[in-house]
Amino acid sequence: MLRDLDLKYATDNIYFATASYEKLIHKTVSSKTGESFEYLAGRTQANVLAVKSLWMDLDVGKPGAYETQKEAAREIGRYAKAVGLPLPIIVNSGYGIHCYWVFTDEISAAAWEDIARYQRAAWRHLGIKVDPACDADCARILRAPGTRNKRPGKEPKTVKVVFGEINALPAQTPWPGARLIAE
Repeated sequence: MLRDLDLKYATDNIYFATASYEKLIHKTVSSKTGESFEYLAGRTQANVLAVKSLWMDLDVGKPGAYETQKEAAREIGRYAKAVGLPLPIIVNSGYGIHCYWVFTDEISAAAWEDIARYQRAAWRHLGIKVDPACDADCARILRAPGTRNKRPGKEPKTVKVVFGEINALPAQTPWPGARLIAE
């Protein structure tokens, strides 16, 4: 299904939401060709109902980011080992790396924010180069595996899962990385 959408919208990127939302807010817009379509527009932190994972986005090839995806993946392993977490699901996002730790149960946006705050402090403590906007946004959208990352002027790159099994974790506070900050 995602591959079909990716092919149908040849110049558009396909994303998925990392949360569920309280209200469905529909908007209608017109495309450049004049075709009208409706989409869901309620993707705001204030509208988040529940979240079931924690994620990180590691950029590659930009100033202040990792030089290669291999280097970024190595740093994810270092982070997981340092904080006592299993390796996450790792997705090659085309030009960077996304990783996900899945929770056993859905949690509220407020509970997610508490956990994300611990994670943020831990990766900063360890010097992990993470997109700081990504893990502070419980309403984030990320690239869907099975689609392509289509950047203007560049060859599209396939988004794919490169490592991982779902090792669901309890959503706990403090997050395991909190012990690093206390040391």
